Amino acid sequence: GALFDKGDVVEALLARRAATFAPLAAREAAHGKRVVVVVGHDPLVVAGKGSFADSALSLLGAETALLPTDPQWPQWSLEALLSRKVDVVVAAEGEAAAAQLRAQLRALGPRAPRVVAAKDPILMRPGPSFVDDVVRLEQLLQ
Repeated sequence: GALFDKGDVVEALLARRAATFAPLAAREAAHGKRVVVVVGHDPLVVAGKGSFADSALSLLGAETALLPTDPQWPQWSLEALLSRKVDVVVAAEGEAAAAQLRAQLRALGPRAPRVVAAKDPILMRPGPSFVDDVVRLEQLLQ
């Protein structure tokens, strides 16, 4: 921030981030839920370890369905998704992608995980919107 004479803006963003993130884990909206964030649905691409989505899930206390040996952006089949015993699939691309995922997962019957999405894409890029994306993710996982 100092480089561009925007130190006050950066300080305000950091303070907002700290105030927003501090109580997240205590609220337990996602505790005990195995969650994956799908960032592409054709093919099915999941946000892996070290991604912004992974950080958001950690902040919320969710259990990721990814294995430590998975690549950062694994491509999964529906069978792979089912084998990971996922409770909730977050369609990061938004509601249109969620509708397509629901249609694909309908074939799994009652074993299909719940698919949620915000109206607009979330967790798709870094920046100040990450704070808002984490808040929206918490709401989706309740």
